[in-house]
Amino acid sequence: KIDKNAFKGCSSLVEMSISSSATFIGDQAFFGCSSLAKIALSSSLNSLSNSLFLGCTSLTQIKIPEQTTTIGKNCFSDCTSLVQISIPPLVTDIESHAFSRCQSLQNVTFQMDSSINRIGEYAFCDCVKLDQFEIPRSVNFIEDYAFARTKVSNMDIAYNVSIAEHAFHKCDKVYQKLHF
Repeated sequence: KIDKNAFKGCSSLVEMSISSSATFIGDQAFFGCSSLAKIALSSSLNSLSNSLFLGCTSLTQIKIPEQTTTIGKNCFSDCTSLVQISIPPLVTDIESHAFSRCQSLQNVTFQMDSSINRIGEYAFCDCVKLDQFEIPRSVNFIEDYAFARTKVSNMDIAYNVSIAEHAFHKCDKVYQKLHF
């Protein structure tokens, strides 16, 4: 177990590996670790806590554990060096602001048999380089400003998806295909 705020603001922390015996990491545990470039997470984690990596501006890569079901609020917000992310199949919720302002994020992929149900408000807002995003058939809700100010252009969206107001606000290149 790693408690909340455990490494908060450790600006000289560069790399970390977390043992598979760790089943919980508290909110903001790595908040503001601006030099953290690489972290290996425990395969036993079921959720990524709120603001876990908020402001980790040097984080370039991370593997989300296969058992993860939720990516918490602001989890990766302001991780300005993160280029791509792969979402494991058991994740059902990407909470609000989870990846907001990840200015280098270009590609988000969902692994086969995705269980994702909800993409929270502002989840990918201001990811100004994000252009690769395929919405899995399991998604039922895309909330307010989820993709605001991104470069997402071609989306295949199923008929049953509830798309909230301003979900694609200022996405000048968005082209949606709806399947019924």
